[in-house]
Amino acid sequence: MLAGRLVVPEVVGPLPFQAAWERAYEPWLLDRSGRALTPFVDDATLFIGPEGGWSPEELNLGSDRVLSLGPRNLRADTAALVALALALGPSQ
Repeated sequence: MLAGRLVVPEVVGPLPFQAAWERAYEPWLLDRSGRALTPFVDDATLFIGPEGGWSPEELNLGSDRVLSLGPRNLRADTAALVALALALGPSQ
């Protein structure tokens, strides 16, 4: 209620990357090689990369859906906050 949600989102345990990608609504992979992340109009699922980066197989799976937070490496917790701020920010 504090966050303004009337429905609790589904929470699932750890999944292999491909299974998580296939189950995700509007999945986007965050990697330095992508185009700049801008505010979204609709809901999306943002995949924050693991320490050491995405494997070639993971990058290939999401090759046409890659967004970037910029040229720097960010810690996972910081990357998640930056991604949400950009995705939910005002459109330009």
